[in-house]
Amino acid sequence: EATSEEERARLRHEIEAVARDLGARGQVAPPPPWITVPPQAPTVGKWELARRLSNISGWEPPDDEDDKDHKDDQIVPEPGSTGQQPQVRSV
Repeated sequence: EATSEEERARLRHEIEAVARDLGARGQVAPPPPWITVPPQAPTVGKWELARRLSNISGWEPPDDEDDKDHKDDQIVPEPGSTGQQPQVRSV
């Protein structure tokens, strides 16, 4: 056994004292090591859930990181167009 019962009681008292002190300061103390909590499932926001439900194809859009690689891409003008903006004459 790594620690005696007395040592465990002392450590427990110290950890609980730190938790009380943090609570008095308005902070939340982490759970003590003897309390195990199963990991919580990530919460999905309303809009993310609506997007997933409305996506019947299962296609996932690319991440924003992919867009930075194509920032410098230019738009190709339609065939027959000069690619220039029309000029407006004032009369």
